[in-house]
Amino acid sequence: DMKKLSQLIRYFSYGAELNRRFYYGSDFGRDERSTMLSEWSRSFLERAKWNKFEVVTKRVKYIHSTDNKSGFEKKCDLDVEMAVDLIKHRDAYDTAVLFSGDGDLMHAIRYLKDEYQKSCIVFGARNHIGREVFDAKTDGYVEQIFFAEDFEYRLRFDR
Repeated sequence: DMKKLSQLIRYFSYGAELNRRFYYGSDFGRDERSTMLSEWSRSFLERAKWNKFEVVTKRVKYIHSTDNKSGFEKKCDLDVEMAVDLIKHRDAYDTAVLFSGDGDLMHAIRYLKDEYQKSCIVFGARNHIGREVFDAKTDGYVEQIFFAEDFEYRLRFDR
């Protein structure tokens, strides 16, 4: 729910300047030439914009898979875009709050901590956080890991 995510971000950034960037795989369907977003994707992106997120999108890829009932897997890796933006906009924040458990981002987080003394907090779904994130926390590169399931009551806060 985009509104709840917006409320949670306000909770984390209370009293601080806010930079809200949202990365999302835009789903145009299986036809690679389609220029029309799926209804769900269009609605989700509109809600992100209504909640004042700067939206960075990338087209979802449909990859054939015999392991999946539907015959394909959806894939949209945005970790490179996120890592580049974390480094490019490093002067705009002291602490990065990542709503992603993608372990591929930890190389950028380690670099930012070593070179620019940036802090990082990770917020993700339990069982969907990469081993690299836990290793980065153990090594002192990630300050804290929060699980979405543990914050349900905080989403009811209206600041």
